[in-house]
Amino acid sequence: MSITDNTSEYGSLNGNIISIREIQIPISTPTVYEVIRIMEGVPLFFESHYERLKNSLQLSGYKLIWSPELLKSYILSLVQFEKIQNHNVKIQVFQEGSQSMMFIYFNRTSYPPSSLYKEGVKLGLLNAERGQPNIKQTNSLNELLQQRKNIFFEHLLINKLGKITEGSRSNVFFIQDNSIFTAPDNEVLKGVTRNTVIECCQSLGLPIVFDSIDASLIHEYESCFLTGTSLKVLPVAQVEEIVFPTVSNEIYTSISREFNARVSSYVSSNNFNYE
Repeated sequence: MSITDNTSEYGSLNGNIISIREIQIPISTPTVYEVIRIMEGVPLFFESHYERLKNSLQLSGYKLIWSPELLKSYILSLVQFEKIQNHNVKIQVFQEGSQSMMFIYFNRTSYPPSSLYKEGVKLGLLNAERGQPNIKQTNSLNELLQQRKNIFFEHLLINKLGKITEGSRSNVFFIQDNSIFTAPDNEVLKGVTRNTVIECCQSLGLPIVFDSIDASLIHEYESCFLTGTSLKVLPVAQVEEIVFPTVSNEIYTSISREFNARVSSYVSSNNFNYE
C-alpha cells in the first residue's frame, strides 16, 4: 500500500530519510499510527504521544522497540531535513516479515481558521463507534462520513446505547452547572489533547464527570467543545439543530486559555536549535 496522504516528498523509515515513493506498507498486517503536531519545530506533548503509541501497539500485539529518545531524534531529523516547522507528522508502525518498521512523514494537515475559534463549529450526529477505541488503526470509518463532509465540520459518534462517546476525529466535552462532562476513558480514543484539557480542568478546580452523554439530552447542556491534535480546543456552536453559545461561556474560555498557556510553555521549554 502506497502512502497517499503525504504533503512532502520524503519520510523517515527506521531513521533513514527516503523518498516516499519507495515505501510500500503491507496491507496484510494491521498498521498502528500516531499523529503529532509540530509547532515551531517542537513535537508538541511528545512524551504523551509516545505513551499512547506504545499502548496502541501493545493492544495490537506489537511492541514499541524504539526508545523515546530515538523516536524523537527521527522526528527532529525529518523536521530539519524538510525545513517544516509547523505541521503534523504521522507515525506508522507495521510488520514487514519478522521486522518491525516505523515510517514517519508529514501528512495532510488542516488547522481550523481563527474565525472558527471565534464563532464555533457545526456538528452532525452519526450512529457509529470505534471497534477498539484505544487503538489508532487505519479503518473504514471515514467512508461513513464522506456523504455529509460538506455539511458539518465534524460528527459526534453515538453508540448502540444512544450515548455520545467522541467525535470521528476528536474528543468532545460538555459543560453544565460549572461541571465538565466527557465519556469514560474505556469508551474513547484517549487523545493527548483530551488528557491535557482534563489536567487543565483539574488545575482550574472544575469538577469532571466521566459519563457518556445521552444523545437525546444534549439540549440540556450549556456548552460543548472539541479537542484534538489539529483542533486544540475548539468551541461548538451547533449540534444538528441545537445551538450552543460556547464562545461566550466563561468556563470554556478559562479552559481554552489554560490549554494555550500550557502549549506555549511546552514549546518554549523544548525548543530545538536547528543549524
